[in-house]
Parts: sequence; C-alpha cells; structure tokens
Amino acid sequence: MLKALPDRKDVDKELTWDLTRIFKDEEEFKSSLEKLSELGSSIEREFKGNLNSAKSINDCLDKFKEFQEISNLVVNYTFLAVSVDRTNMEDVSRQMELSNLLSDLNSRLSFIESEIIASHENVIMEAIGM
Repeated sequence: MLKALPDRKDVDKELTWDLTRIFKDEEEFKSSLEKLSELGSSIEREFKGNLNSAKSINDCLDKFKEFQEISNLVVNYTFLAVSVDRTNMEDVSRQMELSNLLSDLNSRLSFIESEIIASHENVIMEAIGM
C-alpha cells in the first residue's frame, strides 16, 4: 500500500528547506517586495527614454542588477515554499502574486535592452569601458 506524503508541518525540521537563509521572516520578504517594486518604478522613471550615454547606461544597469538580485531572492523564496507543499494556499497565493508583480515590472523594464541596442556603437563601447 502506498504511503501518503506527510504535510510539511509534520516533517522533521532538519529535512526541510530553511527559508530563513533567504528571508528571516515574512516581514523581511514583504519589505523586499516593496523595495523591488519601488526600484522597478524608479528605474523606469529615471531611465526610460534616457539611455543615450555611457553613464546613463551604466547607472541603469547598476540599478537593474540590484533589481535582479532582489528578484532572484523573492522568486526562490516563494518557489521553494510552494515546492514542498503545493496544498498550502497561502504559499501558492504568494507565488501567484509575485508572478503578477514580476510580469508587470519586467514588462515595464523591457525598454532597457531595446534602448541599449539602439544606442550608437561608440556609446556602447564607452559604457563597456573599451
């Protein structure tokens, strides 16, 4: 006879993901979400239509790097939580909300790649440091 998998709450803590290594608690996770949203809006506001110099390209990419780092943390946090218990509707809902937020932010930041590609080769080479 097949044994049912235990709920996460019933599994020895040593055998589960330690999500506190990503965010110590829900408050820190939510704070990172707010920072991610604010950073995305800030990048769009400051750089959309303005990636026309090596400095603006590098400044934008520095902020976008920070955006990507936070994005990776929140994605991994939500994914790992859901991966161990797909019946936990709170975790599933959190992951869906994050997916919607990231979809919106990534869509709004899609200008970065296209504006850099449209830049003059000399500007790009200067941004690279060549």
